[in-house]
Amino acid sequence: MESDKFADREKLQKAVKFFEVAPVVKRFGAWVVTTYGIECLETYYPIEISRVHELDWVSHMREKNWVKIQDFGAALEYARDLLTQSKTVAINGRPPRLFLCHGSEDKPTIRELRHQLLAIGTKPWLDEEELFPGQDWKLEITRAIQKSDLVLVCLSSNTVSKSGVVQREIKEALAAASKRPGGEMFIIPARLDDCILPESLEHLQSVDLFRENGFERLVQSLKRFSAEKLASSKKTS
Repeated sequence: MESDKFADREKLQKAVKFFEVAPVVKRFGAWVVTTYGIECLETYYPIEISRVHELDWVSHMREKNWVKIQDFGAALEYARDLLTQSKTVAINGRPPRLFLCHGSEDKPTIRELRHQLLAIGTKPWLDEEELFPGQDWKLEITRAIQKSDLVLVCLSSNTVSKSGVVQREIKEALAAASKRPGGEMFIIPARLDDCILPESLEHLQSVDLFRENGFERLVQSLKRFSAEKLASSKKTS
């Protein structure tokens, strides 16, 4: 069984590379929802996320005998849901800026999380994507935290008890949070496994991303944050 999973993963990786498919968010048979939109792993057929509501895609694809319509329909429904979510998490029409605080040990998980966050219309800040050779990484991280709308502190058993970059970034985030209006959401502790939160974050409700509905719970928080920012802007206008 494990060898079948490995072979399937290897097949997926080859297809993604061959068709230059964008980072995969979720797979439905030969169809995948990516940070670009909907793409096929068996032939070149990309549909940009902004076009998923343009026409009756299911009826259109029924005419193609190579398409497994059930898989395509599921991918289409998922992509449409992502597009809807991108509108509900937007802050006054722009993508929310999220800083991804994490340990290097959890980098593979964080990359997948970044893809999911991109797909729902956020702008996640990840060091390996945003830092360039020659930059002062400590200074750039501090700036990124201060400019972020929210800081997602991703913790696991690998990192929670270790001193280093994660603990320093948590201190930076707490310092930035102290300058925000009282009660405004800024730091979201996100558990990647069943780890214990640092004492400095115990007062904040966490989200368990390792659980089945974890990411959906995170999206709900993003929607709530967006709604609160919209209400606040209307009061001051």
